Amino acid sequence: MSQWSEELVNRFSSAMRERRKALKLSAQDVADRTAELGHPVNRSAIAAWENHGRGDRLMLGDAIVLAEALRIPLAALLYPHMPDGDVEVLPGLTTDSYRAMTALTNVDPATGEFDLIMYPEDSESLQRAINAPRDDRPPVTERITSYDHGSHLVSE
Repeated sequence: MSQWSEELVNRFSSAMRERRKALKLSAQDVADRTAELGHPVNRSAIAAWENHGRGDRLMLGDAIVLAEALRIPLAALLYPHMPDGDVEVLPGLTTDSYRAMTALTNVDPATGEFDLIMYPEDSESLQRAINAPRDDRPPVTERITSYDHGSHLVSE
């Protein structure tokens, strides 16, 4: 377990709790939603993450279904301080949340354009994305807020 990994899970968990409270859901409500999605995450696990009691343990499947249960993009839980909040995307590599989300999804969150970043075998693309000028980025707040109205994966 590394400190970076534990901080990543804690950041995800804090954002998850904030989102759950904004939706006025209990931990049990979220657990019920995950069960409806076909991958149950129990209430006690949700509470443990929210209280930072699970260290760096977060299974990818749990993270994906929790994001969907909370009707928020997974990247927004990983990088919750969009667009300008700093985040350590890799150990020792810090950038703003906008660039982190763009590098993770390969999609510009403001425009929805895919293939914004090409990933060559030299693996320097993340560093190039992080070093791109901030002023070239379009505003993202409106697009991310619009996700609050429902999931793109689950019909209401």
